[in-house]
Amino acid sequence: MVLALLLAIVWQRGKGPRILILAMLISWLGFSAYRYRVIGAGHREAQSWLAAGTVEVAEGKVEDFNPAPLEKVGPETFRIGTKVFQVTDGDLLNPGLHRTSRRGGPIRSGARLRVTYRGTSILKVENLEP
Repeated sequence: MVLALLLAIVWQRGKGPRILILAMLISWLGFSAYRYRVIGAGHREAQSWLAAGTVEVAEGKVEDFNPAPLEKVGPETFRIGTKVFQVTDGDLLNPGLHRTSRRGGPIRSGARLRVTYRGTSILKVENLEP
């Protein structure tokens, strides 16, 4: 993507297209750097929660499991004890688990799990079955 934009800048004859393509490139790079910083900060914060032990743990059988829909984007929900959890594919802004069972995530109906979490972030999933 970046290489294509740089080549377009070189090959364009007029000054207008060069400025437009350069502005698009700078915007794209700025947005990418911002996303990298925000995502990284969230994940570093989640690591500090685990290290400090300021997390909660739910342990038990997965109940009320509703897998993510196949044909559209949507959350996967499940309950362990009284705590209801939600997982959405590709939710990188929220630290922790962001892969549903349809994409190989660890949550299965009836599985016995220990889930370490803080707020809405699932930080660790441990399978308790032998």
